[in-house]
Amino acid sequence: MSNLPEARASRNLHKTYEGGSSIVGVLQQYAHDAAPELLRESGVSFGLQNTLDGDPFTEATTPENRRASLLSLAPHTDEIQRFIPLYRHTIHPFVPLLVDIDEFELHVCEYLESRAAGDLRDGSKTLNQWLTGKGINTIAVILATLSCSSYFSDISITERSTTALKFVARAFQALQLANYMLRPSVEAVQTLLLLGNTLQNTGQSDGSWILLGTTIRLAQALGLHAANTKTRGANSRKKEALWSVIVWQDCFLSVCHGRPSGISKAQLKRLNFAAVTGPSLSYFEIMCRVGCLCVDLTEDVPTLKGSVDLVEAIDRCYSNALPHLQSLDKCRNLHQRLEFFALQINMSFTIAVVCRPAMKKLPPGSGEDHYHQFLTTRAKQSLFTTLRTFLAFQALSSMPLRNWSMLHSALTSMLLLSVWEETRHDPQSRDLQERLVGLLLAVSEESSSADTDSDGHPSYYTQWLSPRSIRTLIALQSAIRNTPPLTDHVSPTRSVETLLTTSEGASLHQTGLPVLDSQVPDQITALLGSSVAYDYDQFDWSTVDLSPFAFIDETVNMPFYDSSQSNGFI
Repeated sequence: MSNLPEARASRNLHKTYEGGSSIVGVLQQYAHDAAPELLRESGVSFGLQNTLDGDPFTEATTPENRRASLLSLAPHTDEIQRFIPLYRHTIHPFVPLLVDIDEFELHVCEYLESRAAGDLRDGSKTLNQWLTGKGINTIAVILATLSCSSYFSDISITERSTTALKFVARAFQALQLANYMLRPSVEAVQTLLLLGNTLQNTGQSDGSWILLGTTIRLAQALGLHAANTKTRGANSRKKEALWSVIVWQDCFLSVCHGRPSGISKAQLKRLNFAAVTGPSLSYFEIMCRVGCLCVDLTEDVPTLKGSVDLVEAIDRCYSNALPHLQSLDKCRNLHQRLEFFALQINMSFTIAVVCRPAMKKLPPGSGEDHYHQFLTTRAKQSLFTTLRTFLAFQALSSMPLRNWSMLHSALTSMLLLSVWEETRHDPQSRDLQERLVGLLLAVSEESSSADTDSDGHPSYYTQWLSPRSIRTLIALQSAIRNTPPLTDHVSPTRSVETLLTTSEGASLHQTGLPVLDSQVPDQITALLGSSVAYDYDQFDWSTVDLSPFAFIDETVNMPFYDSSQSNGFI
């Protein structure tokens, strides 16, 4: 623990970035290299530098209270030994939120050695070493990593979710103890990224997107968004890698929620990706580059021509991936095969999103038939590939069934195949959808049978993937697929319940899947945003000129309300 600085030994821990429009930035241009420390200190004079040592959002604490808080939050040896080993091989290869996994593991070793030596106990003379900003931030990163790792452990699903969220709470309290908002650090940025990932996996992606806004601001306060042209050392590369991860996460979550990115195009241009001439890019490098390419999708739906250009740009990027990422035949071990599957899901789903203009009807005489046909073909292939790869991936690893982004990609692809006229009656499409639904029902029912609360109800934390929520998706899927045209002389006020107990029920019997319980029609009515009867005059999905993505935005992204409990979620 000797390498940890004393409480006030390094003022660089509190240094934040000031851009060219700031008065400090202007002075730096005039003063050049003269008195750099004095220039940094001038930020306080202008009210641009934080000065509080304590977190202003919590009650003031005494040194004794800080020690007690740290001891109550600090991870135990058995927690680390049980969960941390999972992170490197199960999670990190696919969601590399720690930019230097080797350095992190060394910090974990130092922490365990310090704990074994008795440094982390009340009355220890060396405890103050861990009460520094660096020490507390290290503990916060470890706790956040434990939150990710515990969710992928082999404990029961209820205990898994509960344990992960308890680690989330402890990690965030550690960040507050370190005064992360007024004393930003790279460790705090990584901690927030890890916590956001756990929130996603436990079904709270909305909260994860909101938390990512704070993460972006912390990173910008540290200057991670500003390319350093003077130095290209290891520290500079780590910061650039961390900023690339943030861009990747922000792009994906923003696209999934249909919200604007928190990162400007000017900041993206500062990411100096090296030119490549052959298959040399890793999984991480491909994902970061594709994330940068697709940020425009968070602002507007591109034109047909713009979508074709973007698909071709993604194809060029993918063509530079390492051989095992491009072909299953090139994979020489389990790790390479899993990386191949993970990249296939991400790339295929991304291309499906880019191709969404093809899912709208083309106006007559537009002269863009060739673009529309190209995108239609690619969208179809990509949706099929997403589901096919997800099914293959889950046979080898628990990752796709516990990773929100992969599961979201599969569920969205399934519903798009259901609503898109091009694929809704395709036999291959039906087969893939039924296999996915069967898998999800089997997994959710197996988990929920052993995980109930004292009243026999499924645990709150697992309900976003409970049998009822999966069956709700099935009902929604079948209701859309089996919507009769107006020429069938159907009553314009035919209720959702009637629809689901006829066409939907028959569909489930034909597939061999369990028929929905009597409460599901109420859930579908809630999903459709109305408690009144289903109006075919208003919602004739077979003729309306509406993108399936817009339809999904209006249905799937709405909360799943439990009709039996007014304040509960399914």
